[in-house]
Amino acid sequence: MRPRSPQPTPRMRACMLAIQELTDAASGRSPFGIELRARLGISGGGELERLLAGLQERGFIARAKFRKRGITILKRIEP
Repeated sequence: MRPRSPQPTPRMRACMLAIQELTDAASGRSPFGIELRARLGISGGGELERLLAGLQERGFIARAKFRKRGITILKRIEP
């Protein structure tokens, strides 16, 4: 098995940029999952969960369990 790259995939990058834009637009409040899915054009929650898990593994975000707006940005990506 290959080790994971510390850099996000193109889809993770798009997700991270969407998180940053929605967080900035909401005065620092992280977005709901439905807002992220709408921004990324994802119909199901499973794909979004995989993207968020990948970003968390790579150290870009932290997530709080059992919170609707539980995403904290740890490292920002330049657009």
